[in-house]
Amino acid sequence: MAPQPENTLPPTARYITTHSPHTGLSIFSRFHDPSVPKTTLPNGSSFTLDYTTSTTPVSYTADADIAAYNNHLTAHPPLLPAYATPNGTVIRHTETPPGGCTPMHRTLTLDYAAVLEGEVDLILDSGEVRRLKRGDTVIQRGTMHAWRNASQTEWVRMLCVLMPIEEGWEVNGEVMKMEFRAPPKNGAE
Repeated sequence: MAPQPENTLPPTARYITTHSPHTGLSIFSRFHDPSVPKTTLPNGSSFTLDYTTSTTPVSYTADADIAAYNNHLTAHPPLLPAYATPNGTVIRHTETPPGGCTPMHRTLTLDYAAVLEGEVDLILDSGEVRRLKRGDTVIQRGTMHAWRNASQTEWVRMLCVLMPIEEGWEVNGEVMKMEFRAPPKNGAE
């Protein structure tokens, strides 16, 4: 396998706000630098863990949400691509190298995904494909899908928010489960 081209996308940063315990004024968290934890997979794709929550609604009391995020950072290295919290949310960036393709997969989450850089094909197991461009969004509702970078020279960056869904939902009498298959060939499964 040929080496992946160098990722020339600028680094991402995340800033967490909170309140000063002394003045009550809004401040940036002093406990989190702007760098975002990143996991790189063998195929060159990478995932960040920008923030997580563990409850809905989120509790800000005594920065409980920040404490939960810190626990996720230490409890789950390396970040799994399908990482989700059972009662909260996950926000992350994904980066895919030129020509890269994910496995066909289903996660048990509701995902909001927005293309920030590049163009990516969203491939469904029915064979349907949509080319997404910068600014396009997808509401991914637990369907089998794969992401393929449409370019052979440029990287793709997406921002994704994942939320849990109820377990045990069925399609045509089959209970849906998290599933990973081989990457699609020629745009279809």
